[in-house]
Amino acid sequence: MPETQFKNVHEALFSFLIRMSELPYDYQNAELTGKEIYTGIYRLSSNGVPAALMSFTAMSLFKTYVPESISTANTQWRINEKLYDLLPSSSFVSVMYGIYDRQRREFKYSSGGHPGGFFIHKGEVQEIGTRGSLIGIFTGDHFSCEEASVTVQPSDSIIFISDGILEAAVSSRCMFGKERIKHVISTNKEMLASELIEEIYREAQDFMDSAPFKDDVTLLGIDFH
Repeated sequence: MPETQFKNVHEALFSFLIRMSELPYDYQNAELTGKEIYTGIYRLSSNGVPAALMSFTAMSLFKTYVPESISTANTQWRINEKLYDLLPSSSFVSVMYGIYDRQRREFKYSSGGHPGGFFIHKGEVQEIGTRGSLIGIFTGDHFSCEEASVTVQPSDSIIFISDGILEAAVSSRCMFGKERIKHVISTNKEMLASELIEEIYREAQDFMDSAPFKDDVTLLGIDFH
């Protein structure tokens, strides 16, 4: 199992479990900007060196635009307008992205064609996510993105996932899928998110009978203090 990485940013502990190919196409981060913390998972559809570079460019744009934007949806719209002309033909970026307002204890998030996540609050597991266009496919008014939010309390957790864990499979007809992930979380909800992401990874490996993953896998866990 890959080693879990940790980053403590004021009132939240971020943990990342990452299984990357030689040239990664998944990127993730957690950064403090004033009173807010932003985090996300970003993935480019194509592969090779250009894809890895473009994924890094997308992450850099988030770092640039987050402090200036009025919402997570606005950030994605601005990045889409920037990347629309830069991405190779038929390529796109998917993203699950959130901002934690430390004063209001509010976590705002939006998804651009990316799998949603899970919010563990008072022992209950809730799926979170929004509708949104893939970045780089549409431009102007044809691009859509929504924002939603949850209020968090100490001991709450959030987990973001990439499609590499969802699509872990023993055959094309049987994938690990979101329901199995939710079941793992529901039966281990007393765990910290940093422990849960490791448990999800282990369960996916067992599901595949220890066969190698065919794609990058990224799991992001947030434990709120």
